[in-house]
Amino acid sequence: MTGSHHSPSVHIIPLGYEIDRAIRPFDLEKADRVYLLTMKQMDKYSTPEEIRMTARERHYESRVSDILNKKGILVTIKQIDMFSTLEVMREVASIINHEKGLNSTIKVNMSACGKIATFATTLTAMAHNVPLYYVRADKYADSAHELECHGLSICEQHRIWNLEKIPVALPDKTKVIVLSLLAGKKEGLFTWEIVDHLIQSGEPGYDIPFREKQKDEMRMVQRRYHTRLNKSTLEPLISAGYVTKKKVGRYHRITITQSGLYMAAVHGAFIAPEFSEMHP
Repeated sequence: MTGSHHSPSVHIIPLGYEIDRAIRPFDLEKADRVYLLTMKQMDKYSTPEEIRMTARERHYESRVSDILNKKGILVTIKQIDMFSTLEVMREVASIINHEKGLNSTIKVNMSACGKIATFATTLTAMAHNVPLYYVRADKYADSAHELECHGLSICEQHRIWNLEKIPVALPDKTKVIVLSLLAGKKEGLFTWEIVDHLIQSGEPGYDIPFREKQKDEMRMVQRRYHTRLNKSTLEPLISAGYVTKKKVGRYHRITITQSGLYMAAVHGAFIAPEFSEMHP
């Protein structure tokens, strides 16, 4: 007789100066894996105070990790720029996509980090229809000892609020592919470059490599694909404010907007470093 298949239980916890808010859910709940998202030491945050603050975060990362390991939970630490909305969104989305592929049950703790990371985490979890929860504090640390042992919040009881999911309208697969492409190219792409990519990636509706055809057939298929790209994908993306279109010579160049970057990040797309420098 075969045992029932165990669906792994996974929690994603972006972590700031907190201990109790990260560990309290596991007093009553079992988990197989926890992803801790913590602050990476970066050159752009290099004042003595910023270096001290990031070093301080290592203490909370280490304490939470040790406590969860002792409970038999496998902890994966991802050090990222926690002040970058785009990077937090991208990391949370990538973990969700990976764990959904493993058929895991996923939950997201949005109460153990700073405001920027909380915003990015909440938006991403809701976009992927993943449950979000908030760990309530009983009081706040007012001594160095309490900060050391509990973090900023002291949670004496197991009090957790599950947040109501707000449906987020997401673009279809082709639009996501186009946004993800543009998120990696600050200078944008010409429409023919986007069409070429859709053909190479075998996207349905773009399955004829028209450059290999005779001249007349090549032009006919090329026109059809450009019309399809404009009507079905680019026009809705432009209307939504996710991309802009500008005529350059005979061609149109498509460039992603800040809203488009957020939408790409929410799907786990790679964001070109120059974009990350521009946007918080």
